[in-house]
Amino acid sequence: MPQNSYFQTLGDVLVSLNTAGFTLGAYIVFGFTAILLNDILFRYKLVPKFISIWGFIGGALILILGILKNFGMATTPIEIAFTVPIALNEMVLAVWLIVKGFKTESLQ
Repeated sequence: MPQNSYFQTLGDVLVSLNTAGFTLGAYIVFGFTAILLNDILFRYKLVPKFISIWGFIGGALILILGILKNFGMATTPIEIAFTVPIALNEMVLAVWLIVKGFKTESLQ
């Protein structure tokens, strides 16, 4: 039976690595890139300011959520509250770009 405990430990380590990898990719990297995207959208005035500021705040919240999840401090209500702003922003930004597009005068 002592050999079973090694498999249990190895399984726990692999599950922890999987969770940390998902957290890194889905929350931390996404939050960082959302901040960068919305910074560019704001600086070059490609979309209305409220959309880029909203996305910047949402990106920061999702980045903070990733850090909280890495330390095991996030709970379901926090996850929902921190995820909803960026999710709604992504939908509004997509519709805005399909309907209105970029402000072309700011690209020249």
